[in-house]
Amino acid sequence: MSLPRCSVLRLVWPLGLAITAFSIHSAGAAAPAPDFAQPLPAITALAAEQHLPLTGIDPLSEKPELRAGDFVTVLFTLTQGDTHRQWLAEFRAVELTSAERSAPAIDNRTVYTSTGQKFEFASHLAALDLQMFGPVEPNQPAATAVRKQQAHLLVRADFLGAGFNRLCEIVLRLPEAKRGLPYSTDYLPFPPARIARDKSVAEANGLRTEDERAIAAMGPALDEYLKIAEHTPGLRELVFAVADLPPIWRWLTGGQTGFYFDPPQMAQLDGGAWGLPGTPVYRAPFTYWLKGTRAMKGVFFFTAPKPPLLTCAGIVALQVESPTHPEKRLELRVLAARRAR
Repeated sequence: MSLPRCSVLRLVWPLGLAITAFSIHSAGAAAPAPDFAQPLPAITALAAEQHLPLTGIDPLSEKPELRAGDFVTVLFTLTQGDTHRQWLAEFRAVELTSAERSAPAIDNRTVYTSTGQKFEFASHLAALDLQMFGPVEPNQPAATAVRKQQAHLLVRADFLGAGFNRLCEIVLRLPEAKRGLPYSTDYLPFPPARIARDKSVAEANGLRTEDERAIAAMGPALDEYLKIAEHTPGLRELVFAVADLPPIWRWLTGGQTGFYFDPPQMAQLDGGAWGLPGTPVYRAPFTYWLKGTRAMKGVFFFTAPKPPLLTCAGIVALQVESPTHPEKRLELRVLAARRAR
């Protein structure tokens, strides 16, 4: 039975870190097969020189800890019209330094829902070493020197482990509901009138406590993933090359900011395209708004955030483009992921 489009979930995070909205559509045509750029010859040569694998993802581990030596190799491709360039990055878990071990070991987050739930999340610190090589041009000789940038970053591994796959599972189940589902989360409690309204609607639509916890955990997970992206050398410049930035006055007056998921083709795919045959990978289209400007549109591909994919919160690919200039595109894809031996 075809269901009408309806607003189902709205997650609001404080300080404008992420405002995420979901609209559910009835099941339609199958999602198209993902199409990704292949490593340029100079990238292949660079990877061999740096001993960075370009293929192979270890079987996902049921042990949730991030171990020193776990790593992922990621390919970035920036397309601007007829030209494109690539960067190769490695994200590797390392031991905490003595100074880092003396810092507060556990970070706690409390998330409230508009149905009256209160969820506590805690995480231990972990450390990542980042390497970014590039840019590499299509016709660049393999022997050409490539710029290398490095960074060291502290992350909350347990927050990354919350991931985003459960969110897609919930969204794909909710089209069976006959009514919309108003729903919000925040780091502050909601007023009683809002709780009374949203709780009754959520219960009528079959939203379970474990569903609510999974949705609430998305906030800390997204915070950590964006922090890694922000501290990846050179990545900010790549995003700005694609995004439609708001006018200067909007930076002063504000406006909606964050990820809005509107998945008419949200789907569960087989992970074979990522070297994970038989493992579900979810396709989730989104629009990113910045200060009231539709800055980017794109698609996330993510699976369970289990090692060795814990460092990237289970996100195996991301494709974004300018809403007004689709010839400007940025692609992120995990090529390899290995568990520490």
